[in-house]
Amino acid sequence: MDLRPFRVGSLAWVASLTGALFLALSSQGLAQAAPQPIPADVIRSPEINADQDKQIKAYTSYWTDRLTQCQDPDDVQRAREALIKPLQQVNVSVSNVFRSKYSESAVAQLEKALAATNGKSIHCATNAITVISMLGTDRALRPLLDHCDSQFQPSLQIRLRAAAGCATLLPAGTLDARKVVDAAKRLRDMTKDEPSNLVLLRLFEAINAADQGRLEAADRRQIRAMLNDAICIAVDERVAAKPAGADPPVAAVNAAIVLVRDKFTESDVVQSDEKRELSLKLAPRLGKLLDLAKANWEAAQGDEATKRLYGAMIGTCEGFLPILHRATKPPSEAPVTGLKAAWPNADKAKYEADLSLWLNALSQPPYPKP
Repeated sequence: MDLRPFRVGSLAWVASLTGALFLALSSQGLAQAAPQPIPADVIRSPEINADQDKQIKAYTSYWTDRLTQCQDPDDVQRAREALIKPLQQVNVSVSNVFRSKYSESAVAQLEKALAATNGKSIHCATNAITVISMLGTDRALRPLLDHCDSQFQPSLQIRLRAAAGCATLLPAGTLDARKVVDAAKRLRDMTKDEPSNLVLLRLFEAINAADQGRLEAADRRQIRAMLNDAICIAVDERVAAKPAGADPPVAAVNAAIVLVRDKFTESDVVQSDEKRELSLKLAPRLGKLLDLAKANWEAAQGDEATKRLYGAMIGTCEGFLPILHRATKPPSEAPVTGLKAAWPNADKAKYEADLSLWLNALSQPPYPKP
């Protein structure tokens, strides 16, 4: 047989072809190297032996490496799903020992990935944060809190994802109660320095999520007080300092007030003495917010988006104030006002007259002096 038609006449071509074949086969080998899923009996096991520990580490190592390579969004998603899957299998109860071992291995590697990205791949980093938020351990909570903190994490997107991750992890029921309370305290402290109003809202939501039924009543009350304190600090130090603009902080504060209102009015866990305590702090801040609208009347009325935002805030405050007031005074002493109606009609005279009724009421005992 004459082989001349198939001869190339170039050793370089042969070398190139050989290299390409080698890379292709190597890639196939890497794809086939994915570890087997962790068996259900290992996930349920109350004890993890050395071989099972190696299996856990091999599994988390492979998939965290795939996630952090960030070469393909679909590959990142597959890796994220694979890392979460052992903890969410149907009819498979995850033992505390397995959860702890799995979390320790996964978090250690994901933390390295987050440090390595250094903000270069937000997609990769936020997916790593998502995995961490699903692990359900104290070990996972620490990096989530770190990446919520603007003093530690400069990326807005990563802080957003981390704060949302805290809202997922804190109510999961797998953490020690003291860790949940301490986390809420740290989140409250972060609200003082967070520059983004959107992240500020997510921090409020995470604190609120920590208040869940598996905790003792005293712990839940402490967390609700932290959210109330965070709102008061935001009103005193942030809203008044930046009253108007394209992204005014009243949006986050208003949403947080709604969270407090819903538990205050719909939950039977908030007892009368707690309601009084919360009311004495929060009601004067709602008065400040209503007064803010008066102080920024022209600017807020002149911009349609800001006008709607202030309108929502006025409606929330005016609707909640009588409820708060009744927790400290007889119902007959609550002013009857029409601030919500005066705002969209740009009736400044009516707004100022009714506002003065509330400001006067909130300046009287038992409310503290401004």
